[in-house]
Amino acid sequence: MVEQFKVERAYPRADTELLVYLEQQDAERGVCYQTMGKVLNLSEGGLLVELQGPVYPGVSSFVTLALGPECVEVRAKLYRMRKAGRQYHAVFRIDQRFRRARAKIANYVQAKAA
Repeated sequence: MVEQFKVERAYPRADTELLVYLEQQDAERGVCYQTMGKVLNLSEGGLLVELQGPVYPGVSSFVTLALGPECVEVRAKLYRMRKAGRQYHAVFRIDQRFRRARAKIANYVQAKAA
């Protein structure tokens, strides 16, 4: 018999189809990359994004989310990425220092769950 493990999440998450704008900048390497995508799921601590192209690991990522009538910008770190058909699925962790934006995201997720 296979045991089932339940993963405890640090933050509640919600499935979404929010639009996202992603910009990566690295002055040292001269990398500047911009793309748009769709947020597949979102929590105060991170997000799963479907993108048209790959993103660069180790490069600062700035993510702008369209949360209803307002946009929220956060800095995020690429945690993992994989090819999913013609798109790429990338998991980002949101920087702890963006407290206001994280609070807005938490409110959005809570409202979505209600």
